[in-house]
Amino acid sequence: MAMKKVIFILFVLAGTITAQKGSIIGRVIDRDTKEPLPGVNIILIGTNKGAASDVEGNFKIENL
Repeated sequence: MAMKKVIFILFVLAGTITAQKGSIIGRVIDRDTKEPLPGVNIILIGTNKGAASDVEGNFKIENL
């Protein structure tokens, strides 16, 4: 896969605000083909939190 490909990253914020802990889950797909993109690194800017997408493009960043 070319690094220049534009991808969509779908984020869904889960968790409760009151507990001040949550997670971000989502799926990384190719914009044109809608195919999942495995092995993509997702980094939450300004933190040391991140994840890599699995073979189906899914990821989860926990303990936020």
